[in-house]
Amino acid sequence: MKKPSDEEIPRSIIKGNGVIRADLNFTQSKGDLLFLSPKCIVVGLDSLPYMLFATPEFSFDILPVHIKNNIHLIREIVFQSTFSVEINRLGEYSYLPNWLEEVQGLEHLHLKYIIIDDLILLKDLSIQHLILDNVKYNDKVKLIQSIGLFKYLKEVSCDKSVDAELIESIKKLNLKFTLYSEEQS
Repeated sequence: MKKPSDEEIPRSIIKGNGVIRADLNFTQSKGDLLFLSPKCIVVGLDSLPYMLFATPEFSFDILPVHIKNNIHLIREIVFQSTFSVEINRLGEYSYLPNWLEEVQGLEHLHLKYIIIDDLILLKDLSIQHLILDNVKYNDKVKLIQSIGLFKYLKEVSCDKSVDAELIESIKKLNLKFTLYSEEQS
């Protein structure tokens, strides 16, 4: 058997500073990195997809077939404007993608550097914990109304990007509420 040449061995290159910002502590060292691209990271438990870190450029089409066929197993999604730490510090924001409503088993949704106009499309998903991190929104009333329609929501966590009036409205929904600092996100 001959040794493959460098051109035959697939390689991944992380451009920029070489850092992808993704917290994998939830797996307690039992998780597997199933797929990595500049658009998404898929972490699995027992070789099945469990958590997705995604950017606005992500689509299900880039996933390998065995992951795409099991996308309904995804329980956690962190949707963020970019994986670049520098760009996030500059405050680049994105909008929610339509594909989120296709992940029916989703329990935890973490939105980072996202502009939220409405969450009504997500109200029927099994989301139990919504995390808002450095978000922007245009209509507080519309946002709180859509959060109130979530069928399975038990907890909302947010940072100080959510103003006091919206925080009080969320608390009135009788959900567990956590306000955390930037260092905790």
